[in-house]
Amino acid sequence: MAGAQTPGPSRQITGLVGYGSGGCACATLQVYSTSGTETGSLALPGGGAPALAAGSGGAYFVSGSLLMRVSAAGQLNQVGTVDQASRVGAGLPPSQLGSLAVAPGGRQWAYLVSVSGGAGTGQEVWVGGAGLRPRLLLDSSQQAAPPASEYPGGWSYALLGWVDGQLLLGLAPVPAAGFAPAYPEVSLVNPETGAGTVVSNSANCAVSAVSAGGEYACLQQGAGLPSELVTGIDGFSSATFALPAGGGYGGASFSPGGGDLVLSLCPGCGPAVGSAYLQSQLQVLDTATGRLTPLGPPGLVADAWLPGGEIVATRYTGPRYDRYGSTISSQLVLVSSGSGAVSALAAGSGAQFVGLTTG
Repeated sequence: MAGAQTPGPSRQITGLVGYGSGGCACATLQVYSTSGTETGSLALPGGGAPALAAGSGGAYFVSGSLLMRVSAAGQLNQVGTVDQASRVGAGLPPSQLGSLAVAPGGRQWAYLVSVSGGAGTGQEVWVGGAGLRPRLLLDSSQQAAPPASEYPGGWSYALLGWVDGQLLLGLAPVPAAGFAPAYPEVSLVNPETGAGTVVSNSANCAVSAVSAGGEYACLQQGAGLPSELVTGIDGFSSATFALPAGGGYGGASFSPGGGDLVLSLCPGCGPAVGSAYLQSQLQVLDTATGRLTPLGPPGLVADAWLPGGEIVATRYTGPRYDRYGSTISSQLVLVSSGSGAVSALAAGSGAQFVGLTTG
């Protein structure tokens, strides 16, 4: 899963990045302007999704031990390394590269690896930078485990982006709960020391969205339970909005100004994509009045809200043929926050949203 990119308030959003299968035995990484026009693309080898991120100057991906960037104009450049030779030199067990998060400016990054060893499977967070050797920042085997009652199936790290020079790190339940990512615990981590400040820790109100200014929204699930809009790192609730009964809210994103929210209502949706996704409905929450307004047709889950008023969303559609083995497909689209009109992006079938690019 791609991390939620959180560019700082001074970073201008210039576009978005999608990832989907193409007509060959490969996948395509595509960069779009904020109007939805494709400006650059690159075919990536098949055999599993690489670690991907969006950020300063374009889209980032890992090729072997190298961190590469595809610019908005389609130019390919080597940025740095995620070479794990330092792991071997330190006598650490082999690992598998996971998610990636690039800091504003593109001069620093973090990546997540899964490690299999004698003590079982664990996770490590590594940080790298331009001209710097990657180094280990966090090791899950050395962290205090959350209570088993909070994560009965276990937990994993999730890289959510960067805020004010610090790494935004979430703890995600295994298996994931709900139809869109949400994190019961979120922390800001110093990329030099690994020291963390807990932003939110509530199994009852998992964080679904973080704004550029560090505000976050958590959504309580269940009939009539409220969502809370919580500001800053001190955990004080700035507003509470009672959502209509029905449950299944998720996929929240802040508006560019950080005031309003777009989220999806999907009653009955579980962690796996199923027929209920076809009924998911975008809702816009006006935080000044608490009013919820439906937006667009069913089958949409929000990914991000662009400065021009367009909302990047994933559209789920039913199988073309009603037969055994037919699957639901997904496509990246732009949704007008005013009219709800939908226009498709050309990211291919099974498209995924990677993140926002900044100037």
